[in-house]
Amino acid sequence: MVTDAAAPNGDCVTSGAIRAARLRFTTAEDNVGEGPLLLYGRRPNQSSTDMEVRQAFQTGRGGPIPGSYDEAERATATSMYYEPARMHRHWHLMGFARMQLRTPGGETVVADRKNGFCLGDRYRTADADTLPGAVRDTASPEGQLAQRLEKSRCGYRDPRATEMFEGISVGSGDDYRFNVDFQWLDLTNVPSGTYDVVNTVNSDRTLVESSYDNNSSSISISVQWPNGAAAPPSVITEAPAVTLLRSCSGRERCTAATKVGAGSVARQDDRGLDQVPDAPLTRSAVRGRSGPIRTPGPATGRNGCSSVTSALGCCCCGNANAP
Repeated sequence: MVTDAAAPNGDCVTSGAIRAARLRFTTAEDNVGEGPLLLYGRRPNQSSTDMEVRQAFQTGRGGPIPGSYDEAERATATSMYYEPARMHRHWHLMGFARMQLRTPGGETVVADRKNGFCLGDRYRTADADTLPGAVRDTASPEGQLAQRLEKSRCGYRDPRATEMFEGISVGSGDDYRFNVDFQWLDLTNVPSGTYDVVNTVNSDRTLVESSYDNNSSSISISVQWPNGAAAPPSVITEAPAVTLLRSCSGRERCTAATKVGAGSVARQDDRGLDQVPDAPLTRSAVRGRSGPIRTPGPATGRNGCSSVTSALGCCCCGNANAP
């Protein structure tokens, strides 16, 4: 619970003038495609607020990788902007992922307020060794790019930059922890009941991928306000209890799913060939995945499964209970 409903983050409190109850969570996305996800941003001058973004493609495994905005092949509908907030102070790619609380029927109850991401190689995925496109040779073009993406901080404290790059190598992922600004959904006006928490990447298909069918994952949770109340109270004095019911990796719907636990990740070929060059290219496939809440201490949850890359934990909203 927090005392300032408008705060991007907000300290967790258990008493006082409580204004909001929030479900905090960590999200993560993997690249499990054929080639790196690579994006270049540029603005004409420092008076322009946003950078236009182009997507670049590697020409075949071990082939050349565009090294600049001018060399990138494909214009996109997204943009980059500099986020001056203290926790960020770097350039963000807009609209890369969306988090929502939905009813079992798929209706959106609450949407996140997060709008920007600094993408880079923050960890190696658990299945990296099984991915043909994963980086294995640091001297290769993709290996050299991976070293840049691992070190990249997206122009940290450089608001004057006019060019920028972001991306994720095959076999790597990028995560945002539950204590980062806007890594939460507001439960203040949510009735008691069962819901899906859904993490979706590239929802509008602005970016070309080798597969779009594994871009969402979800968990099913129950929300119960104190004393068995069906509706949230007009004045919050105690947080709702949030309990994990099941995890559905690779699925947009979880509450209605019949199988408990991680689901299979389906794949399809939907390359948008009318929008990319004719040369053989390697394309990324960004995967969103989700997993169980684990509770190492009161009012805090975090992922406990090493193979799961979209963890959701509860903070400031009462007890997060794993089955």
